[in-house]
Amino acid sequence: MDAETEIRRIKRLGLNLEKLEKKIENNAADCFELDAILKKIEKIKQQYDNKKYFIFNLIQRIIDLPKLTIKSSTQLLFLVDNSCEVIRSLETLGYKLDELLKILSDKLDKTTKRSWNMTVDNNYISSCSELLKFKENHAKALNTNETLGFPLISAP
Repeated sequence: MDAETEIRRIKRLGLNLEKLEKKIENNAADCFELDAILKKIEKIKQQYDNKKYFIFNLIQRIIDLPKLTIKSSTQLLFLVDNSCEVIRSLETLGYKLDELLKILSDKLDKTTKRSWNMTVDNNYISSCSELLKFKENHAKALNTNETLGFPLISAP
């Protein structure tokens, strides 16, 4: 190799090294920025990822649902819709739902509660999904009766 070729090769290498140094500096700045962003995301997660808080609030929503005083398909469907929404959220959070059965059944009017108790086996603890399915079917039947003008039989 002659000296001139060697000088050109060293200059090219020098230019490439300068470009590489600039890229490393830029990447380091990006890494610091990315690290700061990741720390902010983790802080937000810690602030808002409070499973116990969400579960307690969802259970409170069920407790706050109005108790049915009359046999009404509209009120029963309102109860079903709101209960289903809360139950889906609780399932997503991994909460066992069977503890809510008593609360949900206490929201029923006397006649509907009697019908529910007649459909379940006394030796078997029903699930919330079975109760909600019963409520939904019962509401549909009530709605049909109301639409057709059949009188509703109320509990004594």
